Amino acid sequence: MNNMSVSLTRRGRNSVRVRIIGVHSVAWGEMAADWGAAVECIVDLGGNGLNTLYRYMELLPLMEAMKLPPLGGFSGVVLATIRNEGDAAAARGLISCWKPFLSILSMPGDWSRQKASHLLRIKNDNAKRLCFKLTHEEVGGVTTGAWRI
Repeated sequence: MNNMSVSLTRRGRNSVRVRIIGVHSVAWGEMAADWGAAVECIVDLGGNGLNTLYRYMELLPLMEAMKLPPLGGFSGVVLATIRNEGDAAAARGLISCWKPFLSILSMPGDWSRQKASHLLRIKNDNAKRLCFKLTHEEVGGVTTGAWRI
């Protein structure tokens, strides 16, 4: 992932390492696996029986995930759906610990930028934050759902 101008073939996509945070993020795991990424783990924030759905992916409790190497320089991607303050706190802690190359977090569309920034206040001087609102309809969906990403 050092040269982002290189287009990845289907075979090369398995070099993209992905970590998924939380029970509300199962679709991110499916999408990443279907795209061809190497899904390293799904962090199970509450023991919600995800292991019956994802036996082929490693499920880790939050405290175990905090110790997942490499700490402070993960060259992969973190994906998460943030639904509440607990999800935000877990994502904030893991992202601060892992320091991933890229984090993509989706939040409810009715959250203001201010609320999102407050809940996801991650200290990283080198990070660049982009925030935009998408509706399901705008990306080809048929529902009226909206997210802040």
